[in-house]
Amino acid sequence: MDSSEAQTPSLLELPLFSKLTKRHQTSLVKFAQQRVFPAGTDFIRQGEYTSDFFIVLSGIVTAYRTEKGGKTEILDQFSENEWFGELSALSNQPAMARYKADLPCVLAVLDGALFQELYSFAPDFKKQVDQIYRERSLAQHLRVVPLLKGLDKGLLSTLREAARFESHPKDSVIAAQGERASEIVLVRSGGLSKTRKSVQGVEELAGYLMANSSFGEWALLDGEGDWKSTYKTLMPTEILALPVAAIREIFSGQPEIIDRLRKTARLIAAEDQGIDTSLYDVEDTQSTDEQLEIMVHSESIKGGEALVIDLEKCVRCNACVESCVAVHEDGVPRLSKKGKRVSAEGNALGKELSLTTSCYSCETPGCMMSCTYGAIRRDSHGLIRFVWDNCVGCAECVKGCPYDVIRLTAPPDPEAAAATSWVSSLPLIGKFLDPLQGSAPIPQADRGYHREQVVQGKAVKCDRCEGLPFEACVYNCPCGAIERMSPALIFDQSLLEMATNKIEEPQ
Repeated sequence: MDSSEAQTPSLLELPLFSKLTKRHQTSLVKFAQQRVFPAGTDFIRQGEYTSDFFIVLSGIVTAYRTEKGGKTEILDQFSENEWFGELSALSNQPAMARYKADLPCVLAVLDGALFQELYSFAPDFKKQVDQIYRERSLAQHLRVVPLLKGLDKGLLSTLREAARFESHPKDSVIAAQGERASEIVLVRSGGLSKTRKSVQGVEELAGYLMANSSFGEWALLDGEGDWKSTYKTLMPTEILALPVAAIREIFSGQPEIIDRLRKTARLIAAEDQGIDTSLYDVEDTQSTDEQLEIMVHSESIKGGEALVIDLEKCVRCNACVESCVAVHEDGVPRLSKKGKRVSAEGNALGKELSLTTSCYSCETPGCMMSCTYGAIRRDSHGLIRFVWDNCVGCAECVKGCPYDVIRLTAPPDPEAAAATSWVSSLPLIGKFLDPLQGSAPIPQADRGYHREQVVQGKAVKCDRCEGLPFEACVYNCPCGAIERMSPALIFDQSLLEMATNKIEEPQ
């Protein structure tokens, strides 16, 4: 992909940008990129995470979607002045198709930060994007809602007109505990806290909902229509509301669909109350209160994989942290042994454990939702990565991470990094003995839309030893005390038994 100065229409001449303010016009001209793609180029893969928004200036782009059975179909086609990518740019949803340049193409590309700025503060831009989103992407996006996952695209398309878009500022109450629930809510962007009042009247945190999360599915059940929790925005948030009455009306002639939706809603309602319905009806003899604290209040259940230390094997040699330091050029460890301790009675492994402060690469990452500088991205493997040059040290990601795994470190000192010593000139061993080794400056790249910001520091977290064939902490532990493990595997006995082949997976 090469930048191009090809003669194409000015972005400001396009209807999509015709009503921008002078400030936004300046930002668009300054930070939007032009890229040229030769014919036949696949520039987005299906399932890839990207936050870029694309406008076709010339050429034709086709979106191909491959279903589980291997069948590939044309999902959409885009020609001059048309755009795509709004779903991923708004909600960090993985690309639903493979995008290919059928002819030589020139595309204008807005990074996620610039897109979010225009979407939040340019009403006409937002209106046009939402209109196309409703017509083209909404049915696909509704597959994220657990209640609707089993429905085909045709049935989901019938819900488009019933959907209602809403924008809410920070600290807005979307739904209050005890009030009548009448709709299913999909979080398009932003995030909410979920709190519940106990019997004693104490308000307790029950979790977070970020982009692509949904709630209220159980409102479809008769007699179960009160909100069980209070949902309050943590930041400016976009939601999509589906009235339950509209769902009942649309599928009134298809009782089998209604029955299926209600069955799913019952499972969601049970899980919302902390009841495991996924595999077996087993009697829980473990410490329910402790599991609830770890899995909900500490948000471990939302994570992808935990870095777990078996405290019965660990001899406190600190090899894990030292290995982390050794494989990072800046000498700053990404691993801290500080974490949530779990008693032997409180987990399915029956061992004293520590869930270290290591990135979980969450399905709905609070850190990425908090970052307005485009410094946190999800790579093609689904892992959360930091874009070093985009980070300005605002610490919003530190606040947004429920695991407390992110911290700030001072940015590299250019003067110190430029220094050299005679030790470094020694043949072969010089690079190992040089006391300044590891302080070389990290190449600086264009920070995109926010490159004019003054850098106060840099955010660091576990990067799973990116670029290495192993994780240094796991590989170098002499006791085999540290490993990656699913939080569900730690706390669910039935899943643990399946993983160790003690029982067969139910049909």
